[in-house]
Amino acid sequence: MLDANFKNGQNLDVQSAFAFFVVMMGLLFHIDAAAGLHSAISLATILIGLAWFLGRQYYCHRPLHRG
Repeated sequence: MLDANFKNGQNLDVQSAFAFFVVMMGLLFHIDAAAGLHSAISLATILIGLAWFLGRQYYCHRPLHRG
């Protein structure tokens, strides 16, 4: 029986998790990529995922400026 106080995943940031998933998939694609366009696309996927992840972290942790 499940405990009523079980709080697994309540503070999960889905966008950061998905961005991390995109980075990992880019790495896996790069392992199997042929030279040329496949490598460029896999590296672009990794960079897009990193930019998404770091941008999300900056957005979530920046101080709020209220006038």
